[in-house]
Amino acid sequence: MTEITSGTQPRSLSTSISIKKVLSTIHLWIGVTFSIPFVLLGLSGSVQMIHHLPERFDPASAPERPINQIIAVARIIAPEGARLVGYDAPGTPGANAVVRFAAPRDGDAPARPGPAGQIRVNVNPTRLSAERAEAPSGPGQAMSFDRLMHDLHGRLLLPGSLYGRQVVGWLGVFMTFLGISGMVMWWPHGAQLRQALMFSFGKNSLKTNRDMHGAVGIWGWAVFVIVCVSGVYLCFPIAINSMVDAGPAIREQRQPRPITVAPVEGQAPLSADAAVDLALDVVPGGIVRTIAFPPQPDQPYRIQFSRAGDYNGVPQALVILDQWKQSVIDLRDPQSNYATRDKWLAWQRQFHAGNGLGWWWWTLVFISGFLPLIFVITGISMWLLKRRNRARVQAQ
Repeated sequence: MTEITSGTQPRSLSTSISIKKVLSTIHLWIGVTFSIPFVLLGLSGSVQMIHHLPERFDPASAPERPINQIIAVARIIAPEGARLVGYDAPGTPGANAVVRFAAPRDGDAPARPGPAGQIRVNVNPTRLSAERAEAPSGPGQAMSFDRLMHDLHGRLLLPGSLYGRQVVGWLGVFMTFLGISGMVMWWPHGAQLRQALMFSFGKNSLKTNRDMHGAVGIWGWAVFVIVCVSGVYLCFPIAINSMVDAGPAIREQRQPRPITVAPVEGQAPLSADAAVDLALDVVPGGIVRTIAFPPQPDQPYRIQFSRAGDYNGVPQALVILDQWKQSVIDLRDPQSNYATRDKWLAWQRQFHAGNGLGWWWWTLVFISGFLPLIFVITGISMWLLKRRNRARVQAQ
């Protein structure tokens, strides 16, 4: 039983009040200190989503022409000595396929890493016409608005992508704490629950801001916390995968283990179409989305598949296969052979970006990007109003 003594509060109630007071103080100063970064992260995330609306993958976008023919056409205008790197299938009916080549080296100069070192060729899969695509934006080129929002959300425009991502990750940790501590402080007792879910505009500015801060927070709480937690995972995937003992397929997305194959003398490796046909044996009904060609003869094919009806962003199936033995080495498919924990981890990017689950989730995540702005305005308003009221009382 709760021990009650004359002139004192019950210990359990006193302890509860003291815990809420500590949480309230920490909650306040984290919110005030990082208010501007929180608002920038939320708004930039929602702005980015406008360019990535939820669409179902249309199987009609798959080209009728063999992939080998599309690649052959792309080779005609690719520079001599360029190495075939990848193939990206059309995303929508009537769109181009993209064939990627590694630019030939200039003497002993090292190859340029990433997209900057690649040559992209757009191929119309119906007419089999090809043209060079524009080079990816480099550091010296003007930054598009979409890229600005991406960098603002991903690293707050801080120099160094790793450093910026870590800063954003810790801000995500703080935002998660605000969501959890806010729920603890908000939680009403008994019949007050219904009243706590509502707010109304009245003459009392402090009460209006407090009611709005709490009601908006609780209605958007689940989505807000999911978006924050998934954002933290995207910033610290290796550490979190280790903490939760993620399966090999999840860990190797960030720390891929080298997979080698043994070239067979006198035997030609599988062509692109033959490799896709072999991979389809383990992904029935799959529609090829990308092919990563072996960079060296002792490295395997990597082919990714979507399924008809998938929304854009649904985690794809990955097939790794030996082009010499003509056999599948590994299948990594969140829809079929992942443990429940690994499926949850595989969906973190989709939870955060609002894609893969249709319009309902996209809308909720889009709206959640405005919650930090509402929280900052109402939270700081409460703080300032309380300071003003205390100053008036002391002046009397």
